[in-house]
Amino acid sequence: GYLHRPDLTAERFVPSPFADTFGGSGERLYRTGDLARFAAAGEIEFLGRIDHQVKIRGVRIELGEIESVLLRHPALRDAVVMACPGPAGHPRLVAYTVAAGEAEPGSAELREWAMASLPDTMVPALFVALPEMPLTASGKVDRRALPVPDATPADAAVFRRPRTPVEEVIAEIWAQVLGLEQVGIDEDFLAIGGHSLVATQIASRIRESLGVGLPLRELFQRPTVARLAALAEELLRDGAEAASPPIRPVPRGGELPLSYAQQRLWFLHRLDPQDPSYITPMVLRLAGRLDEPALEASLSSLLRRHESLRTIFREVDGKALQVVLAEPSPLCRIDLAGLPAGLRAAEASRFGGEEVRRPFDLASAPPIRATLLRLDEGEHLIFLTLHHIACDGWSLGILSRELVTAYQAFRDGRPSAFAQLPVQYADFAVWQRHHLAGNALDDLLGYWKRQLAGLSVLELPLDRPRVETSRPQGGTHRFTLPPPVLGPLRALGKQQGVTLFVLLLAAFKALLHARSGQADITVGTDFAGRNRTELEGLIGFFVNQIVLRTDLSGDPTGRQLLNRVREVMMGAYAHQDLPFDRLVEALRPDRNLALTPLFQAKLVLQNAPGAMPGLESLNATHVEIGGTSAKFDLLVNLREEGTELSGTFEYNRELFDPTTIERLAEDYQTVLQVLASDPDLRLGQIAQRLQEAQQQRRVRDEQELEEARLAKFQTVRRRAVHSLLRQDA
Repeated sequence: GYLHRPDLTAERFVPSPFADTFGGSGERLYRTGDLARFAAAGEIEFLGRIDHQVKIRGVRIELGEIESVLLRHPALRDAVVMACPGPAGHPRLVAYTVAAGEAEPGSAELREWAMASLPDTMVPALFVALPEMPLTASGKVDRRALPVPDATPADAAVFRRPRTPVEEVIAEIWAQVLGLEQVGIDEDFLAIGGHSLVATQIASRIRESLGVGLPLRELFQRPTVARLAALAEELLRDGAEAASPPIRPVPRGGELPLSYAQQRLWFLHRLDPQDPSYITPMVLRLAGRLDEPALEASLSSLLRRHESLRTIFREVDGKALQVVLAEPSPLCRIDLAGLPAGLRAAEASRFGGEEVRRPFDLASAPPIRATLLRLDEGEHLIFLTLHHIACDGWSLGILSRELVTAYQAFRDGRPSAFAQLPVQYADFAVWQRHHLAGNALDDLLGYWKRQLAGLSVLELPLDRPRVETSRPQGGTHRFTLPPPVLGPLRALGKQQGVTLFVLLLAAFKALLHARSGQADITVGTDFAGRNRTELEGLIGFFVNQIVLRTDLSGDPTGRQLLNRVREVMMGAYAHQDLPFDRLVEALRPDRNLALTPLFQAKLVLQNAPGAMPGLESLNATHVEIGGTSAKFDLLVNLREEGTELSGTFEYNRELFDPTTIERLAEDYQTVLQVLASDPDLRLGQIAQRLQEAQQQRRVRDEQELEEARLAKFQTVRRRAVHSLLRQDA
């Protein structure tokens, strides 16, 4: 270990998961600090050092990945990427390059090269050309000797600053939300990192700052500050007002209703109190020296800060109400340090499995349980188990960030410096009940009734017929979309002016069309439901399910499909405030426990803010724990992770076999590859490519089966020969 550094020893020397297989109890592994990944062919690819990881805009970035992309440029001989402070103090990526010949590629060319393979958060903001890299005495790049970059962008000749007060306001909002130092009035929203979730935040800030409600679709149709500001100025001249009144705190002495989303989950909870479907676990692994009193104090401060985490639900005269408790629930502790290393991991896994199945009593206990598991002096697990009625995916990001920030403050002996929340979740519920009434509600209902008239059920080929059950068992299949596929997809999105989500959704609809033979394809997704600035920092259940229906008739090309999906998305953005349960209530679909209402397949791209701040002497990382029940026939969860896209197919095991879902996931990746490489192919041609891929897969499976049979036969034959030899002896 490290002399007089138990915290560093605990962080670098971790319990070996192979202790029971190789060696004995107490064996440890050493974290070398080298960063590598498995390539598609199975080789281990060295990427660099973990100490070259940085965080930009809250996203953890491996500088070695960016350098490897730049070094593939034929005109570059060397490239080093650093995170350097910008004029406002925020870190930005700077690439230092050395040309392979006399011709030095320009920053625009290098930026376009990087954007073809990297997510926007990993594209360097500045490119600095050098004749040679400074080297240390040992021949390595001397990063400390690299020159301080000029604050002016390399392409300053085309960078235009805001010219009017409205342009200044909107440019500043873009810079704040996107984590940039400055934004030129001609920069494209998608090209600098924009997506639908960011668009929602920008629209809410514009409403707050200028008093005009800009429809979200305008941000995609007018994707520059200059064009958006022109529209805002026009609305200001016409006297347009904000789309809805602000949310205000309400007195706590009166009745506090449930939000519409909470109302639906409360109904389902009363129908089946033991159902674990809406239990949401968040588990953090804490490696290093833990200050338990500081952790308990930070958790307590968090529960006091967010009323939603200490709220119970009661029915009074047939009406469901929120009741906010004064005191937060305590932190429970379980000490596993006395068990052998192998048993500790097994016991922690058993506890986690039971915890995600243990129901809440929402009428008498808060919707959060906190348990600290001590594995040894330098390793702990904290389980934060929540009911979905009090949180969503965005909330988990807030919870982890604020917990770590508050812990750091309490450990250092200072109070947590969080700004006071402008409103609480109960205030939002009261506002929602008043806002969604009268003409506003009628307009929303009218749009969705027209959009979803005559909706049909998705009819995928099933391995078993449907049966009515309230708790179908769920399964999970994981997959990864590698950089060679994701890079061209991003390039196509920039070319067509669509977000990554639209691309992923269009490919998913093309797959469902090919598998079902239906042209009317409906898929669900989640909208954050936080299109107001006062809601961005709240923990609560804001997410809203949205139904996205697309007509795939007429054998459209991939580009035409993208346009159709984009139009549906724009309409959904403009009418996203209608709660899903109100929509179900209005449409009154046939009640069938074997079918989820309105859609049976769902696709979600996880891009809510979720990065945690770093901690001294303690490394906090998320631990995945899956659920056991299926809410839909198919749920595809996707997440950007550096240059790759990781995904899971969650499915109803009573309808599908694991092999069926594995093939479906392969087909989805095939559709994405085809769409990226040739977007002018028609859906019929894409379906033909799928059939060819399936035929190749069948041939491969038959070959593998034959090889397995041959290997088994040879094993049996060898045993038979050995047996005969022993008899002869």
